[in-house]
Amino acid sequence: MLYDNFVNAYEKTFEECSRTIGRILKAFLQLKGKGHLLDAGCGNGCISEIFCSVDWEITGIDLSKSMISRALGRELPNCQFLIGDCLKLPFGSGIFDVYLGNLLINNLKDPKTLLTEAYRVLKPDGMILLTYPICRLQTDLLKIMKSALRSVKIGPKSSKPPNFLQHLSEFSSVQHSCIPIGLNLKSGLEACQFLSSLKEIKQLEKLNLKQAVFQFISSKVDQLLSQNKCLVFEICFVVGKKLGL
Repeated sequence: MLYDNFVNAYEKTFEECSRTIGRILKAFLQLKGKGHLLDAGCGNGCISEIFCSVDWEITGIDLSKSMISRALGRELPNCQFLIGDCLKLPFGSGIFDVYLGNLLINNLKDPKTLLTEAYRVLKPDGMILLTYPICRLQTDLLKIMKSALRSVKIGPKSSKPPNFLQHLSEFSSVQHSCIPIGLNLKSGLEACQFLSSLKEIKQLEKLNLKQAVFQFISSKVDQLLSQNKCLVFEICFVVGKKLGL
C-alpha cells in the first residue's frame, strides 16, 4: 500500500498541515453533549487526537496498517482505530452523528460509493464534512508537482476539483469554502523527499524521469522560500447534512 511507505514522510511534513485542518474543523463543529464521530481515512490519528478532548466517541478507520499502528500508539481516550475500507464500512446503518473525511475523497476513484456509505452510516440529521486540495495558487506544492509532471509530458493537464459534488444530492444544506493551509517544508530537497512516496513520482522511476521532476520541484521550492513565501495547499471544505426521516 502506498501509505504504508508514506507514514514517516507524512509525520515529518504534512501532519502539522492536517492538524491545522483539524483545528479548523473542530472550531466549526463546536461539538457539544455526547455523540459519535467517524474519522474516515484517519491516517495516523492526528485529527482524532484533536477531537478526543471532547466527550464524544471517536472511531477512526484507514486501509493502511502502518497508519493504524501509529494511531493506536497514541493511546487516545474515547478513540478506537481499525483497519478497513471506507468504500465498504464495517458498521451498521445510522451509527454516527458526524462523518469526517479529511483529504480522503480526492484520493478515490469511486466518490459515489464513498458518499453512499457515508450517508448510510450517518444518523438522521447527521453531518458530513469533507476536505480536498485545490491546485491553483503559485505557492501550492501540488501545483508545482503537477507542473513538473507536465514538463515531462506525464500527469494531468489541468487541476480540476474532484468530481463528486453531483453525488451530494442526498444531503441538504451543502456548503463549501476554500482556505489556504501552510505546509511545513524548509527546502526544495525536503519537498522532494516528501513527494518521493507519491504514486505519480514513483511511476517516473520506470521512465528515468524522476530526477528531472525533482530538480524542477527543488529549484521552484527554493526560489519561493527565498522570497519568504510559504508553501501551501488550498483546501476546500464541504459540509452537508443528512436529510432527517
